[in-house]
Amino acid sequence: KGTSYTRGTAALSEQIPIRTFGEWANVAPGHVQLDLVGHDGGAPSGQCCFTLTVTDVCLGWTERRAVLNRAARWVKAALQDIRDDIPFELKELHPDNGSEFINHNLFQYCKDSGLAMTRSRAGRKNDNCYVEQKNFDTVRKLVGYARFVTPQAVEALNQLYRVQGQLQNFVYPSQKLLSKERHGAKISKRYDQPQTPAQRLLAREDLPSKVKQAVRDHHASVNPLQLARQVAILQDTVASLAERHRESQPDSQEYSA
Repeated sequence: KGTSYTRGTAALSEQIPIRTFGEWANVAPGHVQLDLVGHDGGAPSGQCCFTLTVTDVCLGWTERRAVLNRAARWVKAALQDIRDDIPFELKELHPDNGSEFINHNLFQYCKDSGLAMTRSRAGRKNDNCYVEQKNFDTVRKLVGYARFVTPQAVEALNQLYRVQGQLQNFVYPSQKLLSKERHGAKISKRYDQPQTPAQRLLAREDLPSKVKQAVRDHHASVNPLQLARQVAILQDTVASLAERHRESQPDSQEYSA
Protein backbone atom coordinates (compact mmCIF):
# COMPACT_ATOMS: atom_id res chain seq x y z
CA LYS A 1 0.00 0.00 0.00
CA GLY A 2 1.12 3.53 -0.69
CA THR A 3 1.74 6.06 2.07
CA SER A 4 -0.32 9.25 2.26
CA TYR A 5 1.97 12.28 2.27
CA THR A 6 -0.78 14.90 2.42
CA ARG A 7 -0.09 17.30 5.27
CA GLY A 8 -2.53 20.17 5.56
CA THR A 9 -1.55 23.80 5.87
CA ALA A 10 -3.63 26.76 7.00
CA ALA A 11 -1.33 29.44 5.57
CA LEU A 12 -3.28 30.06 2.34
CA SER A 13 -6.41 28.02 2.85
CA GLU A 14 -8.71 30.98 3.29
CA GLN A 15 -7.51 32.58 0.04
CA ILE A 16 -8.09 29.49 -2.12
CA PRO A 17 -11.75 28.56 -2.77
CA ILE A 18 -13.01 25.02 -2.23
CA ARG A 19 -14.45 22.98 -5.09
CA THR A 20 -16.26 19.78 -4.13
CA PHE A 21 -16.82 16.55 -6.05
CA GLY A 22 -20.31 17.66 -7.14
CA GLU A 23 -19.13 20.83 -8.87
CA TRP A 24 -17.33 19.34 -11.88
CA ALA A 25 -20.25 18.72 -14.21
CA ASN A 26 -19.90 20.13 -17.73
CA VAL A 27 -16.52 21.78 -17.16
CA ALA A 28 -14.53 22.68 -20.28
CA PRO A 29 -11.10 21.25 -21.12
CA GLY A 30 -8.29 22.86 -19.13
CA HIS A 31 -9.66 22.30 -15.62
CA VAL A 32 -7.21 19.81 -14.11
CA GLN A 33 -6.76 18.02 -10.79
CA LEU A 34 -3.29 17.46 -9.29
CA ASP A 35 -1.84 14.91 -6.89
CA LEU A 36 1.53 13.51 -5.83
CA VAL A 37 2.29 9.78 -5.53
CA GLY A 38 5.18 8.82 -3.24
CA HIS A 39 7.74 6.17 -4.24
CA ASP A 40 8.99 5.28 -0.77
CA GLY A 41 8.92 1.48 -1.02
CA GLY A 42 6.82 1.24 2.13
CA ALA A 43 9.38 3.10 4.29
CA PRO A 44 8.33 6.78 4.48
CA SER A 45 11.45 7.94 6.36
CA GLY A 46 14.12 9.73 4.35
CA GLN A 47 13.89 11.42 1.00
CA CYS A 48 12.22 9.66 -1.94
CA CYS A 49 10.96 10.48 -5.42
CA PHE A 50 7.37 11.43 -6.23
CA THR A 51 5.18 11.42 -9.32
CA LEU A 52 3.06 14.47 -10.11
CA THR A 53 -0.19 13.35 -11.77
CA VAL A 54 -2.28 15.90 -13.67
CA THR A 55 -5.70 14.83 -15.03
CA ASP A 56 -8.10 16.92 -17.08
CA VAL A 57 -11.61 16.49 -15.70
CA CYS A 58 -13.41 16.91 -19.03
CA LEU A 59 -11.21 14.84 -21.34
CA GLY A 60 -9.50 12.41 -18.98
CA TRP A 61 -6.17 13.51 -20.46
CA THR A 62 -3.45 12.50 -17.99
CA GLU A 63 0.17 13.61 -17.76
CA ARG A 64 2.75 12.51 -15.19
CA ARG A 65 6.18 13.79 -14.22
CA ALA A 66 8.58 12.38 -11.64
CA VAL A 67 10.24 14.78 -9.19
CA LEU A 68 13.16 14.26 -6.80
CA ASN A 69 11.12 15.26 -3.74
CA ARG A 70 8.18 17.45 -2.73
CA ALA A 71 10.07 20.74 -2.79
CA ALA A 72 8.07 23.53 -4.41
CA ARG A 73 10.70 24.18 -7.08
CA TRP A 74 10.46 20.60 -8.39
CA VAL A 75 6.67 20.59 -8.37
CA LYS A 76 6.51 23.93 -10.17
CA ALA A 77 9.10 22.85 -12.77
CA ALA A 78 7.22 19.60 -13.44
CA LEU A 79 3.96 21.48 -13.77
CA GLN A 80 5.49 23.91 -16.26
CA ASP A 81 6.89 21.00 -18.27
CA ILE A 82 3.41 19.48 -18.45
CA ARG A 83 1.93 22.81 -19.56
CA ASP A 84 4.51 23.00 -22.35
CA ASP A 85 3.67 19.47 -23.60
CA ILE A 86 -0.09 19.33 -23.19
CA PRO A 87 -1.89 20.28 -26.44
CA PHE A 88 -4.57 22.51 -24.88
CA GLU A 89 -4.41 25.47 -22.51
CA LEU A 90 -4.77 24.95 -18.78
CA LYS A 91 -7.32 27.13 -16.99
CA GLU A 92 -7.59 25.83 -13.43
CA LEU A 93 -5.44 23.83 -11.02
CA HIS A 94 -7.22 21.82 -8.33
CA PRO A 95 -4.92 20.07 -5.83
CA ASP A 96 -5.61 18.58 -2.43
CA ASN A 97 -4.65 20.35 0.82
CA GLY A 98 -1.04 19.15 0.91
CA SER A 99 1.67 21.71 1.66
CA GLU A 100 3.43 20.78 -1.57
CA PHE A 101 0.55 22.52 -3.39
CA ILE A 102 -0.90 24.98 -0.90
CA ASN A 103 2.12 27.26 -0.63
CA HIS A 104 3.09 30.76 -1.72
CA ASN A 105 5.26 29.53 -4.59
CA LEU A 106 2.48 27.69 -6.42
CA PHE A 107 -0.11 30.31 -5.44
CA GLN A 108 2.02 33.06 -6.98
CA TYR A 109 2.75 30.89 -10.01
CA CYS A 110 -0.99 30.58 -10.68
CA LYS A 111 -1.47 34.34 -10.32
CA ASP A 112 1.42 35.12 -12.67
CA SER A 113 0.24 32.54 -15.23
CA GLY A 114 -3.42 33.54 -15.16
CA LEU A 115 -4.52 30.19 -13.75
CA ALA A 116 -7.42 29.81 -11.37
CA MET A 117 -6.69 27.75 -8.26
CA THR A 118 -9.16 25.80 -6.15
CA ARG A 119 -8.65 23.08 -3.53
CA SER A 120 -10.30 20.04 -2.01
CA ARG A 121 -11.80 19.84 1.45
CA ALA A 122 -9.53 18.37 4.08
CA GLY A 123 -9.92 14.60 4.32
CA ARG A 124 -12.31 14.39 1.34
CA LYS A 125 -10.59 12.45 -1.45
CA ASN A 126 -13.76 12.49 -3.54
CA ASP A 127 -13.16 16.19 -4.18
CA ASN A 128 -10.08 15.11 -6.14
CA CYS A 129 -11.53 11.87 -7.46
CA TYR A 130 -10.63 12.29 -11.15
CA VAL A 131 -6.90 12.29 -10.42
CA GLU A 132 -7.09 9.91 -7.46
CA GLN A 133 -8.41 7.11 -9.67
CA LYS A 134 -5.57 7.73 -12.14
CA ASN A 135 -2.90 7.35 -9.46
CA PHE A 136 -3.34 3.59 -9.34
CA ASP A 137 -4.25 3.08 -12.99
CA THR A 138 -1.40 5.13 -14.50
CA VAL A 139 1.31 5.12 -11.80
CA ARG A 140 1.07 2.13 -9.42
CA LYS A 141 0.14 -0.38 -12.14
CA LEU A 142 3.01 0.95 -14.26
CA VAL A 143 5.91 1.21 -11.77
CA GLY A 144 4.58 -0.53 -8.66
CA TYR A 145 5.45 0.34 -5.06
CA ALA A 146 9.25 0.27 -5.22
CA ARG A 147 11.47 2.92 -3.67
CA PHE A 148 13.18 5.46 -5.93
CA VAL A 149 15.56 8.11 -4.61
CA THR A 150 18.08 9.09 -7.30
CA PRO A 151 18.08 11.63 -10.17
CA GLN A 152 18.70 8.71 -12.53
CA ALA A 153 15.44 7.13 -11.36
CA VAL A 154 13.60 10.43 -11.94
CA GLU A 155 14.95 10.61 -15.49
CA ALA A 156 14.00 6.99 -16.22
CA LEU A 157 10.50 7.47 -14.80
CA ASN A 158 9.96 10.54 -16.95
CA GLN A 159 11.08 8.69 -20.07
CA LEU A 160 8.58 5.95 -19.24
CA TYR A 161 5.77 8.43 -18.57
CA ARG A 162 6.34 10.26 -21.85
CA VAL A 163 6.22 7.05 -23.90
CA GLN A 164 3.34 5.42 -22.03
CA GLY A 165 1.47 8.74 -22.01
CA GLN A 166 1.04 8.46 -25.77
CA LEU A 167 -0.73 5.13 -25.29
CA GLN A 168 -2.72 6.52 -22.38
CA ASN A 169 -4.03 9.58 -24.24
CA PHE A 170 -4.18 8.39 -27.86
CA VAL A 171 -4.82 4.62 -27.74
CA TYR A 172 -6.47 3.48 -24.49
CA PRO A 173 -10.23 4.24 -24.37
CA SER A 174 -12.16 4.90 -21.19
CA GLN A 175 -15.74 5.56 -20.16
CA LYS A 176 -17.13 8.53 -18.27
CA LEU A 177 -19.99 8.35 -15.82
CA LEU A 178 -22.97 10.31 -17.19
CA SER A 179 -25.52 9.77 -14.43
CA LYS A 180 -26.51 7.51 -11.57
CA GLU A 181 -29.85 6.84 -9.93
CA ARG A 182 -30.70 5.08 -6.70
CA HIS A 183 -33.53 2.54 -6.69
CA GLY A 184 -33.79 1.42 -3.09
CA ALA A 185 -30.52 -0.29 -2.21
CA LYS A 186 -29.42 -0.49 -5.85
CA ILE A 187 -27.64 2.27 -7.80
CA SER A 188 -27.96 2.33 -11.59
CA LYS A 189 -25.10 4.00 -13.45
CA ARG A 190 -25.06 5.16 -17.06
CA TYR A 191 -21.80 5.61 -18.96
CA ASP A 192 -20.89 7.13 -22.31
CA GLN A 193 -19.28 5.28 -25.21
CA PRO A 194 -15.61 4.33 -24.67
CA GLN A 195 -13.32 7.01 -26.11
CA THR A 196 -9.69 8.00 -25.82
CA PRO A 197 -8.86 11.43 -24.38
CA ALA A 198 -7.69 12.46 -27.87
CA GLN A 199 -11.07 11.48 -29.36
CA ARG A 200 -12.88 13.47 -26.69
CA LEU A 201 -10.67 16.46 -27.48
CA LEU A 202 -11.40 16.24 -31.22
CA ALA A 203 -15.15 16.07 -30.54
CA ARG A 204 -15.13 19.37 -28.63
CA GLU A 205 -16.40 22.42 -30.48
CA ASP A 206 -14.91 24.94 -28.04
CA LEU A 207 -11.25 24.15 -28.80
CA PRO A 208 -9.21 25.95 -31.51
CA SER A 209 -8.73 24.18 -34.83
CA LYS A 210 -4.93 24.40 -34.50
CA VAL A 211 -5.10 22.39 -31.27
CA LYS A 212 -7.17 19.71 -32.97
CA GLN A 213 -4.84 19.61 -35.96
CA ALA A 214 -1.80 19.17 -33.71
CA VAL A 215 -3.54 16.23 -32.01
CA ARG A 216 -4.48 14.69 -35.37
CA ASP A 217 -0.90 15.01 -36.62
CA HIS A 218 0.51 13.37 -33.51
CA HIS A 219 -2.11 10.65 -33.55
CA ALA A 220 -1.14 9.75 -37.12
CA SER A 221 2.43 9.10 -35.97
CA VAL A 222 1.51 6.85 -33.02
CA ASN A 223 2.53 3.21 -33.41
CA PRO A 224 0.90 1.27 -30.53
CA LEU A 225 3.01 -1.90 -30.92
CA GLN A 226 6.28 0.01 -31.01
CA LEU A 227 5.24 2.12 -28.02
CA ALA A 228 4.25 -1.00 -26.07
CA ARG A 229 7.68 -2.52 -26.68
CA GLN A 230 9.37 0.69 -25.54
CA VAL A 231 7.23 0.74 -22.40
CA ALA A 232 8.30 -2.82 -21.52
CA ILE A 233 11.98 -1.94 -21.96
CA LEU A 234 11.66 1.26 -19.91
CA GLN A 235 9.81 -0.59 -17.15
CA ASP A 236 12.79 -2.94 -16.83
CA THR A 237 15.12 0.07 -16.69
CA VAL A 238 13.03 1.72 -13.99
CA ALA A 239 12.87 -1.50 -11.96
CA SER A 240 16.67 -1.81 -12.07
CA LEU A 241 16.98 1.65 -10.47
CA ALA A 242 14.79 0.84 -7.47
CA GLU A 243 16.60 1.11 -4.14
CA ARG A 244 17.03 -2.19 -2.35
CA HIS A 245 19.40 -1.25 0.48
CA ARG A 246 18.60 1.73 2.69
CA GLU A 247 21.65 1.77 4.98
CA SER A 248 23.16 4.80 3.25
CA GLN A 249 19.87 6.67 2.89
CA PRO A 250 19.85 10.01 4.81
CA ASP A 251 17.08 10.65 7.30
CA SER A 252 16.39 14.23 6.27
CA GLN A 253 13.77 15.35 3.75
CA GLU A 254 13.91 18.41 1.53
CA TYR A 255 10.54 20.18 1.36
CA SER A 256 11.66 23.80 1.01
CA ALA A 257 11.70 25.79 -2.20
